[in-house]
Amino acid sequence: MAEDENIINIVSRLEKKIEATGKGSLPPGGGDGIYGGMEQRVIRLEEDVKAIRSDLQIVKDRVGHLPTASQVAGGLLGFMVVMAAIVLATGSYMSGTMSTALTAIQTVLAAKPSPSAPAQPSIIVVPLSPATLTPQPQQKSP
Repeated sequence: MAEDENIINIVSRLEKKIEATGKGSLPPGGGDGIYGGMEQRVIRLEEDVKAIRSDLQIVKDRVGHLPTASQVAGGLLGFMVVMAAIVLATGSYMSGTMSTALTAIQTVLAAKPSPSAPAQPSIIVVPLSPATLTPQPQQKSP
């Protein structure tokens, strides 16, 4: 695999740099020097990279099913056309109804004289006799 070759190349370059600087040496064949357990770590990294690639493939598949910008724009344009048609249809229907209602209101307002000054309250006096204030016994019907 190309992936394995890349990792081997990286490790060999690191080995050369460490040997050149003299900061450590690599033990031959899996010893427990400064790189003890390197193979296990590389294997774990390879497994993680495989998991990342599979997750990335899942994301690519899901993104592939999303609508494009032109599809979204077309859908919005269609929605706006439908809403405009509804508004125009409602407006033309309501214009007849509203004009009738406004005419009726104008007729009522024209027939009613507008007072120039506010009306003063009137006092009404109703004469009552003492007989009307006393309760009368009710008669029983036969």
